[in-house]
Amino acid sequence: MRAFCHFHFTALFIALGLAAGPAGAAQLPNGVYVSSAGDLETQCVTAVVLAEVKNRSFTADERQAAQFCAGYFSSLNDMLMALRDDGLNPFGICYPAQPMPPVTPIKAFIAFVNHHQEARRSLAMPVALAALAETFPCDRVKPK
Repeated sequence: MRAFCHFHFTALFIALGLAAGPAGAAQLPNGVYVSSAGDLETQCVTAVVLAEVKNRSFTADERQAAQFCAGYFSSLNDMLMALRDDGLNPFGICYPAQPMPPVTPIKAFIAFVNHHQEARRSLAMPVALAALAETFPCDRVKPK
């Protein structure tokens, strides 16, 4: 039951994070935006630049793109942590024990999409999960 509640709260956070969708994303009837992996990658490239480049002014659109990407991966991370806390790891993603910059999973996603061009047309979420599983692999953990 606890995992179920965590999942629904995380789904709500993801929906809220997607409420201000990027340009080019498809909008579902309930107002939630769904991005292709290519659309999300475009947003995330801006996020990486924003995180790493100093002394540059950014447009409002660039800031919005970076915030969308950062929110997307923050929500995804929250979902993964909630599942892990309940003893589940259905995606086989294990982050390293040492702290890493928040931009690291975003860079992993960008690299994955650039290496798997066919994934650009797929929905963003399964591609993001595949990218994280490839970059941070571990054994899948069964429920307690």
